[in-house]
Amino acid sequence: MPSLIRKSIAADARPIEFAQPFDRLLSFREVYAFLGFRCKTSHTARSLTKRGAIRAVRINERVVKYSLASITELIAQGGVR
Repeated sequence: MPSLIRKSIAADARPIEFAQPFDRLLSFREVYAFLGFRCKTSHTARSLTKRGAIRAVRINERVVKYSLASITELIAQGGVR
């Protein structure tokens, strides 16, 4: 289990704690490259997120990125079924 990372913005501010180390976020095209898919739309990545196979992070109302750690975990478990 990774240790907590603490960062203080100002001397009197409470420290910000991150429970996990920073994870690289991927576009749906990068997700498909890791999984060996050939798709032009994000439907498959959204489907994998809905099933709970990978973790999505919404950047804004139009942009969704996917966690590299969750994708490598999916590959280690045997890939997509």
